[in-house]
Amino acid sequence: MAQFTSHSPTKRRAVLDALLATLATRPAGALLTTPTAHLFKTSLVFNQDTPIATFHTAEADFSGYAAQALPAAVGPISPGGQTDALLYTVNFLANGIPATPQNNVYGYWVDHNAGADWVLAELFPGPIPFTQTGDYLDLSVLFALAWVELTGD
Repeated sequence: MAQFTSHSPTKRRAVLDALLATLATRPAGALLTTPTAHLFKTSLVFNQDTPIATFHTAEADFSGYAAQALPAAVGPISPGGQTDALLYTVNFLANGIPATPQNNVYGYWVDHNAGADWVLAELFPGPIPFTQTGDYLDLSVLFALAWVELTGD
């Protein structure tokens, strides 16, 4: 069994801008609609402006794989430092292997709005194999925003 807790995922610039915009207005609805976690099977190079199609072309396809809808968030929590976060936990399980395909997975991304755009993505420290029945990943996604208290003159 593998376990990974996100540390420093790249967040989509448009989502961060939307979060900041909510400070000035009261949102009429949820910012994230139907957030879903996905795994990717190649070591992607991405930044906050990477198109979602880049992630979809690299999506895992090991036997038993399915993207996982994020459950209700736990939080806000304070994971340390000057950060507040929401915590989501999902599980991925390989079944039917050694039937093909088998994958190593290199990271995850979370999308929303029925896959229309991505919210955050992160590489794992190393590949996680899904090559046998029962290979498992417990993924804890921290949607964290750092805060800094500014002091003025």
